[in-house]
Amino acid sequence: MTSGSRHRIALIVEYEGTGYRGFQAQSSGPTVQGELERALHELLGEHVKTHGAGRTDRGAHAWGQVVAFTTNAGYPASMYPGALNGALPPDIRVVAGAEVGLDFDPRRDARRRTYRYLVLNQPESSALWARFACHLRQELDVEAMTRAAGAFRGVRDFRAFCGVAKSRLHDTVREVFGLDVWRQGPLVGIDMTANAFLPQQARRIAGTLVRVGQGRVSEATVPALLDGTERAGGGPALPANGLYLMHIVYPKGILDISGPGGLRERGGPWPEAPGPDQGGPPWQQV
Repeated sequence: MTSGSRHRIALIVEYEGTGYRGFQAQSSGPTVQGELERALHELLGEHVKTHGAGRTDRGAHAWGQVVAFTTNAGYPASMYPGALNGALPPDIRVVAGAEVGLDFDPRRDARRRTYRYLVLNQPESSALWARFACHLRQELDVEAMTRAAGAFRGVRDFRAFCGVAKSRLHDTVREVFGLDVWRQGPLVGIDMTANAFLPQQARRIAGTLVRVGQGRVSEATVPALLDGTERAGGGPALPANGLYLMHIVYPKGILDISGPGGLRERGGPWPEAPGPDQGGPPWQQV
């Protein structure tokens, strides 16, 4: 089905990233973007280039990734979840779709991004959680981690938390709106909301807070890392299997199906885990 005009469609995509070499398409190995473009080609009969809001790492997951593409097809946006899910592997699911302006860019138009890092903090590993959380045996001091997390909030230079060569770094200043640490049974979660994230920044922040929780790094080290008086880098970057791209928030009216407000009807991906209404940062569109 085609129409005389171009249409820009935005999708909310959920995926379990264990079997993929990250989101972004590449020449070797399966990727989430590659699977989406294959399914779109199968559905629309045309090559469609997709654009994602974030380039998640190999093995990382997403609950609210935003992907956009432009097409001549005149299908309603509500058709895409069901049609694409029939062609996608079971570890990738399109959960919502909306038509947006032709100039919509899921990365550049985003105002806030939220990542969650999960640690399974118990003596023995778990067969069920092995792909979904980083296992750490030593009990973490969540109160110390919470205190240390305060240093990350605000406008900061995160050069020490970037996982690329310094010669490739340009602007490393980011604004962190919220960073919260919580425990639910054996799960310790680290929720991070910022205007944008550098490569490996979320995993290195989580790694630093975990070292604080283990007593291997003092709480005072975190401000020193951020102001450059501590030469060591942040981290180490924790394994990607514990990382989730949770939400992307856009200015109101651009893509209201994204962000916690737009996805609230889905509930949370983990029963009883703290969410937007349980003491976290304010979740409103800006």
